[in-house]
Amino acid sequence: YMRPRMTETDSYSPPFEIGQVMDGGGIGVVVDSRHPGFREGDVVMGMLQWAHYQLSDGSGFMRKIEPGVAPWKDYLGVLGGASLTAYVGLKL
Repeated sequence: YMRPRMTETDSYSPPFEIGQVMDGGGIGVVVDSRHPGFREGDVVMGMLQWAHYQLSDGSGFMRKIEPGVAPWKDYLGVLGGASLTAYVGLKL
């Protein structure tokens, strides 16, 4: 996913521009919120910038991770998009 975005190769996702902050699937902790669906301390996953902090309106592919269900890292691994892609690829 990331390699084609760093080149001019045709891809389903547009290439990064020079100076643009990279983004991709990630996990973050809400530091401050004015959004009714997210509170300070909530753990979220979605398409996030590769940065220490990010401003978001909470829209798009972002959802809360319920505490205690699984370790955070698993949401980028076995419970994440890459595993879902592999599963669907095997079942179709």
